[in-house]
Amino acid sequence: MQPMKQINAEPTTLNQLKTRANKHGLTIRKYERGEDSYMLVDVSYNAIAAPSPMTLAQVEMWLDD
Repeated sequence: MQPMKQINAEPTTLNQLKTRANKHGLTIRKYERGEDSYMLVDVSYNAIAAPSPMTLAQVEMWLDD
């Protein structure tokens, strides 16, 4: 069972998410066609690891799983 997130927690920054993704062998890349869109990429295969484009909140949810 995962602990509940704090309601008033500070938003996660891009650098914090990149650090978390790196621990799983993933990286976060900016999606070319969107201003606030990102892709979660598997470094070893150089392939997208999750459906894209995503917002930072969606990337965070993928990393939580």
